[in-house]
Amino acid sequence: MARRLSDLRSGLPCPRCGRSLTPCAAGSSVRFHCKSGHALELEEALGASSAALRAGLEALLNEWKSQHRALVGIVEDATRHGHVDIARIFARRAQSVEDRMDILRNAFQKTESSKLLRIPESIQPAPPAER
Repeated sequence: MARRLSDLRSGLPCPRCGRSLTPCAAGSSVRFHCKSGHALELEEALGASSAALRAGLEALLNEWKSQHRALVGIVEDATRHGHVDIARIFARRAQSVEDRMDILRNAFQKTESSKLLRIPESIQPAPPAER
């Protein structure tokens, strides 16, 4: 699991120059910063006609799903063993990751290209029991 949001860099090529993009949480959105200094909003990244970037965003969402599952497991384990304060800390982190997943899913669904193409199963919202 990536330690920070910015630890996942591979698979996200900048549509302007091809260098790698680093995702960064930015309020109610996710921004991407390029090693060359470019900054892209999520919608701009999704709007770029780059299959590699789009696949990288899907991989990012899958990484966040994995992180979320791991964090929920830690919360359950800490709660089961009576470590309520630790469980709360990890629950906040899990909620933060879940919020970013929702932002990315919503952005995928709003893009024009996703209206024309089938939205990959990997980025569709999970049923409440799996979250």
